Amino acid sequence: MGAPFRLSSQVVTLKGDHGWSLINWLNLENFSINDTRHPLFEYLENDAEHIEQFTVNGSRETWDYLVENYFVVRHQDEIKPFLTKELAQISENSRTLQLILLPVNQACNFDCVYCYEDHDLRHSMKQRDRDIILDFIKASAPEVLQIEFFGGEPLLGKKFIVDLCAAIKAEEAFADMQFTASMTTNGYLLDIDTFRLLSGLGFEHFQITLDGLPEDHNSLRPLKGGDASFDAIFQNLRAISDLTDEPVSIVVRVNYNQESLHLDKLKQFNLQICSGFTNDPRFQFIFKPIGEYGSDNAEKANALCQDTHSEELESHLLGELEKTGSDLGTLISYMKRSHFCYAGKQNNYLLFPACESEDGRTMKVGKCTVALDDTTNFVGHLHPGGKLEINSNFSKWVANSESFEIKCMDCFLVTQCYASACPAANIEFNKKVCPRVHQTKEDLSKRIVSLCQKEAIFQ
Repeated sequence: MGAPFRLSSQVVTLKGDHGWSLINWLNLENFSINDTRHPLFEYLENDAEHIEQFTVNGSRETWDYLVENYFVVRHQDEIKPFLTKELAQISENSRTLQLILLPVNQACNFDCVYCYEDHDLRHSMKQRDRDIILDFIKASAPEVLQIEFFGGEPLLGKKFIVDLCAAIKAEEAFADMQFTASMTTNGYLLDIDTFRLLSGLGFEHFQITLDGLPEDHNSLRPLKGGDASFDAIFQNLRAISDLTDEPVSIVVRVNYNQESLHLDKLKQFNLQICSGFTNDPRFQFIFKPIGEYGSDNAEKANALCQDTHSEELESHLLGELEKTGSDLGTLISYMKRSHFCYAGKQNNYLLFPACESEDGRTMKVGKCTVALDDTTNFVGHLHPGGKLEINSNFSKWVANSESFEIKCMDCFLVTQCYASACPAANIEFNKKVCPRVHQTKEDLSKRIVSLCQKEAIFQ
C-alpha cells in the first residue's frame, strides 16, 4: 500500500462566505466547493493531514481531477517531472529567438540618482551591427523573433532601431516569421510621432517609468543637467492613451521609497495619475521598491527603499489602487513565470555594439541587463555572418532540471521562478536565491481569488 495522499505544497485553500476555494500555484488550476456534504469540504473543514480517496455519487471524476492536476500527491517530489517539462518548454524553446539590444550601449539622457549603469559607455550600433544581427536571425531561422531594445536610453539610437526593424519586416526570408518588438524607455523621447512609427514597425510593448508625483519623480529621475522630466513623459503617456486604435501594452513602472510613496502621496498618485488610465486596459502600473543594483553613488544610498518599509508600503499599494480599479496585473502576471528571469533562457541573448569588442567587428554577447559589466556576464561573441560563439559562462546562466533544490519542491512559488529568479545571484552566491516576495502565500492567494472572480475563471 502506498503512502497516504495529502494536499500538494503548491495548493492554497481559502475559506469564504460561500465555501472553500482551492488554488494550485503549480498549474493555475482552481475551483470552488460549497457543498457541505462533499468529502473534500469535510476534509478541509477538519484540517486533516491526509486525505482518503473518495467518490461523489459513485463517480471518481473529482478525485481523478485532483490527482491528475497535482492537487493531491503522495510525495512532493512527484511534481518534479511536471516542472522539468515546463522548464524545458520555457528555457529550451528553439522556435523562439529572444534578443535584447543596446543600441547606444549605456548612454542616457537622464541622470537618475539610483541608476547602476555607466552612462559614459556611449558606443552605438551601426550598419555593421544591423548586418550581423540580420545574419544571426537568418542562421537561427526562428518561427518567432522577439527583440527588446534596452539602454541607457534606447531612443537615443532611434535611427538604428527604425532601420533594423524595417529591414526585418522587408526581408523575404522572414516572411513566415512572427516578429514583435518591445522597449524599456524613460519615455521622454516617446512623442506621439515616434510612437506611431514604432507601432507600425512591430512594437507591441513598452515599459516606461514614472517615479511617483512630479516633485519626487523629478528629484529621482532628472534630465542630464538637472531639468525636470515628469511633464514630458506624462504628456506622452496621455497622448498614447488617446490613440485608442493602437493595440499596444504599456507597463508604467513606479520605483519608490519610503519618502516618495508614503500613504498620503500614494493616495494623491492614485487620484492624479493612475485614475487617468483606469479605463484603458492597455496600461498597467507596477510598483517596485528602489533596490541596490550596483554602483557606489552616495546620493543613491538615500534613494533606496529600506526593507523595513517595503512590506508596509506594498500592502498600502494594493489597497489604495484597487479602490479605483487601477490595473495591477492579470492573473497570469501574479502566477506562472512572473519571477523567472529572461537570462535563464537558452535562447535569450544580450547584444552589445560591435565597437565595444576588442576587434571592433564582433558583437559581445551577454545574458543580464543588470550585471552589465560583470565578467561572468560575458558569454560569447556574435561574429560577422551571424556565427554565434559561446564560452563556458553560458551554461552557468541557463536554467535546467538540475536547478531545482529540495526546498523548491515544497515552495508554492516554484512555477513563478523555476529556481531561476536571478541567475546572476545564483552564480554569485553559488546557491539558488529565492525571489523577494513581501506578501504571504495567503495574501497573494486572496489577490488571486479576487482576480479569478473578476475574470470569471473560477470553476
